Parts: sequence; C-alpha cells; structure tokens
Amino acid sequence: MKTDKQLQRGDYYYRVSDDGLLFCKWMDNKAVTIASNYHGTAPTSVKRTQKDGTREQEACPEVVRDYNMHMGGVDMADMMCGSYGLSRKSKKWWHILFFGLIDRTLVNAYIVYRQICENKTH
Repeated sequence: MKTDKQLQRGDYYYRVSDDGLLFCKWMDNKAVTIASNYHGTAPTSVKRTQKDGTREQEACPEVVRDYNMHMGGVDMADMMCGSYGLSRKSKKWWHILFFGLIDRTLVNAYIVYRQICENKTH
C-alpha cells in the first residue's frame, strides 16, 4: 500500500487479492483503510464539507460511499446501547463480551417489537 504522505485528499489506492478481497486506502482529512469482499473497484464520488462550509464532490471508491450511506444504523444502535445499556465495569473479558451481546440483543428485540406494533396499527 502507498504511504499516507503519497496520497492527497481525494486520492485512493487499492489492491485486490486472489480471493476477491478488496483492500482500499482513501485519503480524506486522514487516511481511511477499508477491506471488503462485496465491493468492486469502480470510482464514485461523495459530497464533503470543506473548512469554509462549502460542499464539494470528491472522488472515492464505492466502499466508502456505501459506508457513509449506511453508517447511521450502527450509530443508532451504539446510541441505544449507550443510553439503556447493561454494561458494567469488569476485569474479566468475557463479562464485557457477554453484557455487550445482551445489549445488542435487547436493542434488536426492541426494533423488531416496534416494527411489529407499527404494522398492527396500519
């Protein structure tokens, strides 16, 4: 892979393994490194806000555009786990993992419950 100093904002560099795994480095304000087994190497663009507040189109790989479009769901789940989570401080690694899984399970159950209730009212 190219070093961060070799890339300017909007540049990207990628490699594809023999198994079809894409490794991509895209330079935004900092270097963003992503791996994907779903996306190809087709170029696309995203709108980025500049320091002065204007928005400009910047070249990027497909994987970055798709991540930006769908990251809201992960952020929402993290927010719900943080607000109502069961996580407790512990020195045992499996306690942290166990309570994290319980948190995710409860958030997913709540989302399914809301979808079922919404379908019954319509």
